[in-house]
Amino acid sequence: MVDLLPEQVAGYYDPDSNALYVAADVDSPLVRTTVSHELVHALQDQYMNLDSVMQQRRQNDRRSAAQAILEGQATLGQILVLMPEQSGIPLPSFWETRRVFRAQMASMKEFAHAPLWLRESVIFPYLAGADFVRWYDTRHPGHQPFGAAMPLSTEQILHPDRYAAGDAPVDLAFAPAAGRTVRYEDDLGEFETRLLFEQLLGDTAEAQAPALASGWGGDRYQVITTGGGEVLVWYSVWDDAAARDRFVAGLRRAWRPKPGRSSLVEPLLVAGHPGARLVDAPAAWTGWRAIPAVTVAR
Repeated sequence: MVDLLPEQVAGYYDPDSNALYVAADVDSPLVRTTVSHELVHALQDQYMNLDSVMQQRRQNDRRSAAQAILEGQATLGQILVLMPEQSGIPLPSFWETRRVFRAQMASMKEFAHAPLWLRESVIFPYLAGADFVRWYDTRHPGHQPFGAAMPLSTEQILHPDRYAAGDAPVDLAFAPAAGRTVRYEDDLGEFETRLLFEQLLGDTAEAQAPALASGWGGDRYQVITTGGGEVLVWYSVWDDAAARDRFVAGLRRAWRPKPGRSSLVEPLLVAGHPGARLVDAPAAWTGWRAIPAVTVAR
């Protein structure tokens, strides 16, 4: 991560100081691109507190959706400054553009050697965000996807029709952590669930991952510290039983516990929603009869 950022970041807007910084060694043609992109962030900062949007704790998926809006707008603004003739031309979809963009980025040493999840996470907010913002502009001209209009999940970014239908994620909450030490808790969202399958399934995943993550309705995981090692408990809920069963079958095929560990992937109901649970724990873990439960928070 530390090595990758200097290669990728030519400049940035700092909302705390209201200052725009550009690296001293950036080539002149790239300065215009960088400034046009970062000035959009400066304009966004006039409408919302950028820090508050990006510092939401334990709301990874919602934060990723917000970042996609911010970077997507800036990417479109940058394109229109550099190529104003593109204003009326539809952009290719994120999943098409990603292949071209990824091929170009492969020439960058640090990016090419970064883990898949990091490479894809770098690309996602710019390309998927631009795709969504272009869609939003055609349906809500003159309006901004800020405040109450901000997408709530990467599912809504990837599937604007679900945003339009008001398909909000189901918020899951773990029961109070009595008697257990929670090291970390958060969610993945549809986009990172796709990435998980891409990482686990390797070369065959790009065609399979979108289908295996499709129908995502919400998720929550905890990493629990025990005397024998860490335990992962991950719950997810799905739009229907078919989506849930597809996910469970895919995860059973993809998930392989490391030596000395055991795992269980099973379907269940979560407050009436078709759900699934993954538990990955040390083989000697004694908590299988008292696995932490979740409830629907809303």
